[in-house]
Amino acid sequence: RKSSRAGGSTISITMATAMDVDASEYVLREELRGHDGSVRSLAVVPSTGELVTGGSDAVVNRWDVSAPYPSPQAEQIRDHDHSVLALVPIAPGVLSDCPTGGFVSGCMDRYVRVYNSEGTPVRQLEGHEHGVISLSWTHPQDATSKPNLISGSWDGTARVWDLEAGTSTILPGHENGVCVMGLPNGNIVTGSTGVQVDQAVVGYQLRLWQDGKSDLVGTSYAVIGSKSDHEGAIRSLDLVPHMGFISTSNDGTMRMRGQDMTAFSTMAHPPCQAGENFVYGGTVLSTGCDFVSCSEDQTACVWTGDSLTQTIAHPCTVWCAAALPDGDFATAGQDGVVRIFTKDPLKAAPPEAQAAFVAQIEEARAKAKASQNVTANDKPHWSNRADFQGKKEGQVQMFQGKKE
Repeated sequence: RKSSRAGGSTISITMATAMDVDASEYVLREELRGHDGSVRSLAVVPSTGELVTGGSDAVVNRWDVSAPYPSPQAEQIRDHDHSVLALVPIAPGVLSDCPTGGFVSGCMDRYVRVYNSEGTPVRQLEGHEHGVISLSWTHPQDATSKPNLISGSWDGTARVWDLEAGTSTILPGHENGVCVMGLPNGNIVTGSTGVQVDQAVVGYQLRLWQDGKSDLVGTSYAVIGSKSDHEGAIRSLDLVPHMGFISTSNDGTMRMRGQDMTAFSTMAHPPCQAGENFVYGGTVLSTGCDFVSCSEDQTACVWTGDSLTQTIAHPCTVWCAAALPDGDFATAGQDGVVRIFTKDPLKAAPPEAQAAFVAQIEEARAKAKASQNVTANDKPHWSNRADFQGKKEGQVQMFQGKKE
């Protein structure tokens, strides 16, 4: 085991075999490599046992993580036209086209797509004016109603969809990007990323929506409360059974809340030298009392209640996490890799895979350290910039300028 100190917190890099795994900590179980760009969304489909992953490469992958190592990969889904930023499973019986369940994707191409359990597209929903970045389900309060899909978008709105009819109700008035969550009491929570005013981002907040119970269910949602206790853009919402939900933010925190949005616990990501302390995603594990938060700082933090119990280093930004039914969890990496972590010694990755994971982290840290030592004197002059053509789209180059 190797450990290092970063901003006062211990980041563990673990090499282990089934003989020496500490059952109190998570270790690498498997790496899933099937994306050519960053992995931005994850979902577990209970009816199939598959982990579904969406990436900036416009690809959706499906992995049978219930199978023995290595997890088999199904045929890729390539009908998106942009980054796949949101995924959510469909329970069996919710939609006539998906009798055994399936999943829904949200894409930066503005569309919501519905797939059955075989990965076959059955619906495409149009209405958002910008990319779809969050998905969830309502919780009907009577046994005869089916859940409706909730989507959040960069267009400043959320929508509540009747999938059978293909119609939606707009929840307007948000500040740019919108994350969404359906609550067990039938209400909906939304969070916004805020707006730019001068040099600051402001206006990010949570809103609580209630259905007015008109004759046309879902047509009369109204805001019944708001909360502005985060100090940065709100990035994600995740349901916590029997308690409420968690919200994550660019302010470096994950907050536990009741269904009225009142925060009763705040988990602050430990400072780290690897990057900004933006917390992009959080999830509750199948244990019911453990949580995982994911950050720009290249870590996934494991919490029991509001106590930090483990910080797992990654070689890249970690965009989100998904809980697996067996107590394990998966993380989505900027490097295009999905990583699964486990406490079960019998499921720990082989020693060579553990060693490769450690090497990836150390290489990423070495590159980050080297970049911090770069000075303008090491770079070509701005007047010679035409001699240094970029090698790929989006490449950033540094030049030294002339002092005026």
